[in-house]
Amino acid sequence: MTILVVRRRRLQLVAAAVALGLAVTVGYVVVAARVTTTAAISPSVLRSVATTRPFVALTFDDGPSAATPVILNILGAYRAQATFFVIGSEVERYPAICRRILAEGHQIGNHTYSHRYLSRWPLPVAVTEVQGGERAIRDATGVKPRLFRFPGFMASAAQIEAVLQMGYRVVGMRVDSKDWRPGSEKNAIVHNVLSQVRPGDIILFHDGGGRRAVTVAALPEILSQLKARGFRFVTVSDLMRIGRQEAPTPSSPQDRKSRWRAGAGPAP
Repeated sequence: MTILVVRRRRLQLVAAAVALGLAVTVGYVVVAARVTTTAAISPSVLRSVATTRPFVALTFDDGPSAATPVILNILGAYRAQATFFVIGSEVERYPAICRRILAEGHQIGNHTYSHRYLSRWPLPVAVTEVQGGERAIRDATGVKPRLFRFPGFMASAAQIEAVLQMGYRVVGMRVDSKDWRPGSEKNAIVHNVLSQVRPGDIILFHDGGGRRAVTVAALPEILSQLKARGFRFVTVSDLMRIGRQEAPTPSSPQDRKSRWRAGAGPAP
């Protein structure tokens, strides 16, 4: 009977996560039940920008790895820029790859030092993970990252706020390629991206954390089809700038009064 109760509770948690639109495993669901918010749905987390122009941001997590140079070659062939959220311990193994990422015009973001799921840890541990990832990136490249992504997109409200106070922009995603799923196939990854993408989206891929042959196989087809639709590929920071350029300029009280007198707007 106890086992049935536990399983029923786990299924309830899974259903709740699906209702929130979280791309999580059962293990993450238990974490999600304990925290006040998640980096997947928090309004403080950037998932896309508002734009009518055909720009998207490709992002790659958990590297650098032996697959990263292959992905860089593909991106170069399609003249696509991307953002790599790197793990500090992997940066220490592959510092030259990180330098290549930047040299080829891509962007690097912080993905912690050891890829701990920070919602399971107290705030001081989370801060140490962020600082460790930042230090590894600076030691390898001389550059301080300005973007941060939580492993598993799970975090408490206090952790998100702490990262913001450290000067980071916290980045999520709106389109999940799901290349992280065990047994993922090329056609499924291609479909996951092409069926969802829209202007201003941030798209999630992985260049580390496991074998990435399927990601490497799917990427050229995704880039080719998106280019045929007119999409262009920029870094997350460039996507943010595009969004700011299209944001409406706040009008002054005098502007609103003039528009009202002309019959072009509401009364001030």
